[in-house]
Amino acid sequence: MWSGHYVAMGEKRAKGALKPGIRTESGYRSEGDVVSTNESQNLHRIVLNALGDGVHVIDNQLNIILANPAFEAWMAELGLVGNLVGKRVEDAFPFLDESVFDEYRRVFETGEVIVSRDSYEVGGREVVT
Repeated sequence: MWSGHYVAMGEKRAKGALKPGIRTESGYRSEGDVVSTNESQNLHRIVLNALGDGVHVIDNQLNIILANPAFEAWMAELGLVGNLVGKRVEDAFPFLDESVFDEYRRVFETGEVIVSRDSYEVGGREVVT
């Protein structure tokens, strides 16, 4: 979101520079503003939830710690209902090959970026990950 900033000069207003920002419950925030850890987490959650693509976040133990609404909707379409947050990836997605879990572990161990594309059948539908 872009927010315009105005400078009041008596009865006149002069439009100032535009700078990127995001509107929060406590007002607009922009790059360089100091925010608390809780507010930072809330901002990340707002952005994640606004994405149209399904996204889930896992920790280094391969537990799902966060999922956005688009991801939850996609899982429901596939018949994977229930709260996946808190589940291990292996339990949430039993159709995945062991090689996928090995890739997850390798990313956490090495920090290496891995790009892969796999196809599975879930609930009679082809799912590409």
